[in-house]
Amino acid sequence: MTQLNAVISLLAGLAGTIVGAAIAWLSSTRQQRIRDTFDLHREFHSPEMVDSRYRAAELLKEHEGKTLQEIRDDIGAASMHHFWNVLLFYQRLWLAVKYNGVQRRYIAGLFGEIFDWWYLQFFQYRLDPRNRELVSDIEHFHVWLISHASQSQVNKWHQSHVFHPIDAKGTLPEIH
Repeated sequence: MTQLNAVISLLAGLAGTIVGAAIAWLSSTRQQRIRDTFDLHREFHSPEMVDSRYRAAELLKEHEGKTLQEIRDDIGAASMHHFWNVLLFYQRLWLAVKYNGVQRRYIAGLFGEIFDWWYLQFFQYRLDPRNRELVSDIEHFHVWLISHASQSQVNKWHQSHVFHPIDAKGTLPEIH
């Protein structure tokens, strides 16, 4: 009987250790996702990234109606670096969301409004479809954001946008 009590005590101790380790791992993983989310948010609002967003938007407005390839041909690849900073940041953010590397429930609130503006203004019309993976990532991120934000949140985003693509009737495109 003593051997049975010893085995039971050993199994109970082992089970407690495993459960405790699992809880600690889950907690640290969650905390790391939160840190990573806010690190990305800090990067997004860093002076360098704000400058890139501003300069990229100005560049795209100056070359309205042109594809990215046409703009690149006009000004050279090196002059497009601010645009690529913005676009590749969003691709990286999407991959972090897709592979659960960030705290997903914060993403729409932290990044949704500005990304939605970029998507509606530039990305949906100007990305080169030959770059399938990048275009697919950006499109999937927009679909994910819209589906993970409330309708009132999306409405507020659209109301706060400085300008929108307008169709021939003067109305905003439908967001699904």
